[in-house]
Amino acid sequence: MRPTFPPDPRLLGRAPAPLIAALLLALCGGGYLLWSNLGAKPDPLAVEKESGAVAAKGEVELAPLADAPAIAQSEGGESPAVQAADVAAGLPDPRVWNKDRVDKVLETFWGREPDIDALLQMVRELGERAVVVEESVWTEEEISTVRGRVEIEGMDLAGEFQIQRNRIEVALDGPSKIPGTESRTFRISLRTGEIGIETSGAYISHLVPETEVQSVHELATARHPVGWEVSVSYSRGTRAQPVLLSDPLAFDYDEYGPLPKEPVWTDEPVAEIVDRTRLDFSAWNQWRSKIEAHKPQ
Repeated sequence: MRPTFPPDPRLLGRAPAPLIAALLLALCGGGYLLWSNLGAKPDPLAVEKESGAVAAKGEVELAPLADAPAIAQSEGGESPAVQAADVAAGLPDPRVWNKDRVDKVLETFWGREPDIDALLQMVRELGERAVVVEESVWTEEEISTVRGRVEIEGMDLAGEFQIQRNRIEVALDGPSKIPGTESRTFRISLRTGEIGIETSGAYISHLVPETEVQSVHELATARHPVGWEVSVSYSRGTRAQPVLLSDPLAFDYDEYGPLPKEPVWTDEPVAEIVDRTRLDFSAWNQWRSKIEAHKPQ
């Protein structure tokens, strides 16, 4: 018997009902799974947690700048906590200018490494605190020179000043704390012109007694600076030249007098320090304004 084609519609109606229901359920379930895979979006929170865990294995994130603790810096470059610890330990407060601090700065000019930055800061500070003793001012008519006494307010430091035409010089000389020296010369000077201060400077030198010939000879032949002369000018900027002792044994003598001889140096030459980019007369402005007021009209 051959099969009927197309099928007889009467035979389709004989399919069992449970079979049809199972086919419909399978078709609906497959359609739902296809829709969920194509149309559903991933959970953002889960993705963020997963990516953060991966990044943490490869690098360490730095804290934001705003969350970092701020360290306040003082004028001297040290934090207040460090300064407080120094004061508590009995050390001098580096923010306070006093006689001891002045001495320590000037002692750096005995040798090859003068602290020029500290000197310029100190000249400015002393100028701000300088007080002219009015009753000490007098004029030497013969040489057109005004002289007087100046004191530094708040510390045991004083000296003499003089004005001669367009030049001002202040001598704050005093005793030296360096062994083998008798005294210390510390002088501040400036020269004015049509444009204001034209040149300014500071001279620091320590006096070695002539009686100690051997010590003087050793210092001289070793080219050991006993001081420095610091100047500020438009032509050279800031310049520092060493002050060296002359060799007392650098001469031979005959019946006609001394004969110079070549000294035997035991150390390398001391080079001058030049900073042509630095041109700042502000450290001397206070000295000028306070002392020049007594200049004869």
